[in-house]
Amino acid sequence: LVIEGTLPDCVFASMMLWNRYMQTFDYRYRQISLNKKQLQQDKEGNFTIILSHQDPGVANWLDTEGRKSGIMYWRFLLPNGELAPIKTTKKKFADLTS
Repeated sequence: LVIEGTLPDCVFASMMLWNRYMQTFDYRYRQISLNKKQLQQDKEGNFTIILSHQDPGVANWLDTEGRKSGIMYWRFLLPNGELAPIKTTKKKFADLTS
């Protein structure tokens, strides 16, 4: 899953992966969250996050741990202005690594 968007001007922002019981995935051994400081963005502030079962070798990869379902939990503290829509696109893993 490819997730694209722009973070708002805010004190803190993050996205993490939860299971259906609202528990985080295994953060001890896998990258399952990104915060504003960790997230690599372009000069305009746009980001692309890749949700995948294995590392595609790109920045902003989050590990699904092979799970077929889950929740993306976004948090924005004290945002200024409107939140821009976040776009998702389903792609094959082979297309991410090429």
